[in-house]
Amino acid sequence: MQEPQATWDHWSPQQDGHVLTWLRHLVTAIAALSFIATLLTTLGGLAVRYLGIRGFEWTFELAAISFLWTSFFGVLLAEIRKENVAFTVFADMLHGRKRTALALATGVLMFILALVLLDSGLAFLQRSGSAPTPVLRLPRAVQIFPFICFATGLCLILLLRFIDALRKEAR
Repeated sequence: MQEPQATWDHWSPQQDGHVLTWLRHLVTAIAALSFIATLLTTLGGLAVRYLGIRGFEWTFELAAISFLWTSFFGVLLAEIRKENVAFTVFADMLHGRKRTALALATGVLMFILALVLLDSGLAFLQRSGSAPTPVLRLPRAVQIFPFICFATGLCLILLLRFIDALRKEAR
């Protein structure tokens, strides 16, 4: 029995190329570690606050920073796995080349948006990246990097999908 053709909007791990597989593993590790950091710092901050222990205000800042990493890398992972929320009312009515054309058009729009986000993130990093955070006095870049990584990762994912879709169309 022949396996069904992979499409733009359905994912399975076997369809990932080497780059997307590597990226998926990297993004998963970063998202998981940052989630654990968010959980532990939040619980630690709550515990010391409940016990009335002073000097651990930094836990809430660290929880907020790690939450940014969790959020942006979680969205990247969902995008790699094609599990992001999508409105597919129109795409579900289309088949064949029309569906592929719609997927490519929306992919191009997403790519443009990702480039704009990347440009904005880099500009923000340039202006504010060296400013210190309020409590830990870390460079604010630790809060900006997950956004830049998200935009860069989205561009890479979309480029790889464009290449894959064009290869399949050429067959």
